[in-house]
Amino acid sequence: MMPRFGVWAAALLLTGCMVGPDYRAQPPATPAAWTAEAAPAADAERWWTAFNDGTLDRLVTAARERNLDLRVAQARLREVRAQLGVVRSRLAPEIDAEGNVTRRELSESIQPGGGTISTTWQAGFDATWEIDLFGGTRRAVESAGAQADEAEYQVGDVLVSITAETVAAYLDLRAADERLAALAEVIAAQDRLRDLVARRLAAGLADQSALAQAEADLAGARTREPQLHVARAQAQHRLALLVGDLPTPAGDDPAHLLSTPDLRRAAALPDPTASLAPGLPSALLLRRPDLRAAERALAAASAGVGVARADYYPRFSLTGAFGWTGGDTSDLFSAANRGWSISPAVRWPLFTMGRIASQVAAADARLEQAGLRYEQAVLRAAAEVEDALVRTARGRDRVAAAAAALAARQRATDLVRRRFERGLNDVSAVLEQERLFGDARAQLVDARAEQGLALTALAKALGGGWQPPENS
Repeated sequence: MMPRFGVWAAALLLTGCMVGPDYRAQPPATPAAWTAEAAPAADAERWWTAFNDGTLDRLVTAARERNLDLRVAQARLREVRAQLGVVRSRLAPEIDAEGNVTRRELSESIQPGGGTISTTWQAGFDATWEIDLFGGTRRAVESAGAQADEAEYQVGDVLVSITAETVAAYLDLRAADERLAALAEVIAAQDRLRDLVARRLAAGLADQSALAQAEADLAGARTREPQLHVARAQAQHRLALLVGDLPTPAGDDPAHLLSTPDLRRAAALPDPTASLAPGLPSALLLRRPDLRAAERALAAASAGVGVARADYYPRFSLTGAFGWTGGDTSDLFSAANRGWSISPAVRWPLFTMGRIASQVAAADARLEQAGLRYEQAVLRAAAEVEDALVRTARGRDRVAAAAAALAARQRATDLVRRRFERGLNDVSAVLEQERLFGDARAQLVDARAEQGLALTALAKALGGGWQPPENS
């Protein structure tokens, strides 16, 4: 009887249907082409190496290994994968082994004479199996699998973000270094000018107002220095957070990346040697991990509708037991002590249809929300790429214009200084040119920093620094 019943149950399971919608990926519409073009392409997987800066390379590597947000996302992935195993186990029967021994004495009112002590030994197996006839459990496994994929892509999204944030923080730090260096040159030039005016005043060739004006401009230039030091410190603290380090480690402890001399001392702002090729807009759906995560969330929501609809249908289960019962362990497992039972059951919640209907409506609404979020994520990603492409293209133009403006301002400043030294200009003309020259240097630094940040934004928009899993 047992084999025949097992065959019947297996056939019933295999012929069961799957309620709920069968998910089919429907990629949202994307542009046919981008409106802006990019410069020669860098390696998208290691795009930050286009800056040719060893310190930056070490910081990015450290952030991609030690960042705490990334480690949280990885732990979340392990949790979701384990949960998938829990849900998948519901497809198999639950089998428990049990054993017990009972020793008892019956009272005289039950057994005349009383005083008889007996011992009963029991050992066996219990099995319970809910047959997934309408696919509710299989839909739950499908949903959990999609959620595991989503968590994996979320790890990639965190990786893309922390890489871009690390590069941006480093560029801010080096831009602050260059601004401080430029300001130091302006202060030195104005200090020399103030000394020259003081000597001319002593010789009767200048008045007191010229000296006061030179001193005021020198003091004004020095007031900008603390703000730049604050900006540099804040960028360094951001880097510390990104690499999972203390913000202000002391000494040269190699365990603390932020304490290394090459990061504490000032250095030049690196310029990117290449940009990134955006490729076809349709490929964005495969390159960006956040878009793939959104698509997997949609798949999970679709399977969730099937889980909810399965409650409309009856549930079939099978309970069985097999074991031995005897009064002595020496012959407990003999054929005479053997016994078994099988109990099929059906349960159908007939008076909870209103609740089930509400649960199905809620699952349908979650599916709609997931679809809209996926569509919105694609639109946002396309806008981010377009913005970054425009920033990259216009950034190159801005750097060229700022460099030309600085060269012209340098020539004008040198001319005015020579005329002042020959007594042909007053000090106000020199101070004005010094101020304009300092502004021009700052604008060039800003333009170069913006060019680097534009490449960073483009890399993030294209999902740079992440590779899809081989089985995806």
